[in-house]
Amino acid sequence: MWQSLKHRKEVTRLAEEYETHPTVENCALLAERFIALDDLVEAERVVSSGVEHFGRNERLEAIHRFLKKSSMGDRMRELEFLIREHPLVQHFVELAGIYRELGNQDKAVDLCKDCLKQFPDTDSSYLVLGEVMLDRFYDDLLAQDGVMAAEYFKQ
Repeated sequence: MWQSLKHRKEVTRLAEEYETHPTVENCALLAERFIALDDLVEAERVVSSGVEHFGRNERLEAIHRFLKKSSMGDRMRELEFLIREHPLVQHFVELAGIYRELGNQDKAVDLCKDCLKQFPDTDSSYLVLGEVMLDRFYDDLLAQDGVMAAEYFKQ
């Protein structure tokens, strides 16, 4: 009980500090403290406000991915099971989309390619592949990724 009270006081202090002196560091510390208290909703609210205020930031994006993965974990496990036991195109596409959102582009590409092996005429897999390659192009500015994105979108 004492530890919980101590953590709540620290959250109050960090929240006041973030409100009066908003920095990426203060935002990240406050969100991490909410995560430690298992208050993922508040952590997401804080990170979202930080991204809105400071724009893209590696640390805030990492916290955001962690929160997303935490909230989607059950659905991801369910989709992985369904793909193993009763594969349907929508299961592959949904799981690939989740991995793409979480920044795991390689896993998203692998899932789309696995889907295309089993369901070769699947437009939605090509769409997700195109989106992933476009993400890669924007991240790394490699022309090859841009060309591949265009090819996947055409199919």
